[in-house]
Amino acid sequence: MTTENSLSRNVRHIQTFLRHSDAISKLLAEIQERANLLQQVRLLIPADIRPHCRQASLRDHLLIVCVDSPAWVAQMRLYAPTLINTFNTRYHESRTRKLNECRIQVLPEPPMFVNTTDRSPIKNSSVAISSLLQASRCVMNQELADSLAKLANTLSPTACVRSTSENV
Repeated sequence: MTTENSLSRNVRHIQTFLRHSDAISKLLAEIQERANLLQQVRLLIPADIRPHCRQASLRDHLLIVCVDSPAWVAQMRLYAPTLINTFNTRYHESRTRKLNECRIQVLPEPPMFVNTTDRSPIKNSSVAISSLLQASRCVMNQELADSLAKLANTLSPTACVRSTSENV
């Protein structure tokens, strides 16, 4: 048996296993529903905006469309009334899908995967340090908050950062 056939069989086995779990089955169905909705939305908007639409969801007659930058939010807002009307006209047979409102939000591009074989040291970044400090102030678990503050302090050896327990 070839590796490809073995892999294909294993993938089918995993899918079968996942579908037998109620929680995962519901999650997979929701993911598929959102993918279908995104496809429908993309078909209703101008071609130049389509690749910038990242996600779409429908909740209580509200369509939420996520795009990859604030510039596309502005463009999509111009098309929102037309999108609502066209969507309602095209998909009128489904009462649960009748739209009253369309909200446009930014969902930035996901970060690129880090090459784990690259063992070069992490470059210290004031943005990373600031993010760690902000996270340490927002976390309810004090031990985690102290660890985040300590990590920020390690990234910035010149600036001594106090732990969140000392700031309170």
